[in-house]
Amino acid sequence: LEYYKEIQNLISRKLVQTSEVRRCACLLPAFAFIARQVKERPLFFIEIGSSAGLNLLWHRYGYNYGQDIQWGDINSPVQINCTFQRNKPLIPQAFPKIISCIGIDLNPINL
Repeated sequence: LEYYKEIQNLISRKLVQTSEVRRCACLLPAFAFIARQVKERPLFFIEIGSSAGLNLLWHRYGYNYGQDIQWGDINSPVQINCTFQRNKPLIPQAFPKIISCIGIDLNPINL
């Protein structure tokens, strides 16, 4: 609510397409950081420019960060590989609780 006007302005003017699920491998450490900052309270995920909504399912994918670091659903048909070049990724000990995931898009893609 603090940034309502800025967000409203952004989503009413910009068309973006974010149906690249591999970017979720980089989002996951960010979500882990946020979850720790809010003392593990549940997260409410809003994606601006969600296109087909594939990144809204980030919590249902499996992740392999190399160095024997795996996370997420190992049985998911979507397995994302990512190699960090410097430090090991900051992966949560437990999956952050998700209250809801919603997408906002001026031009959604109907799969």
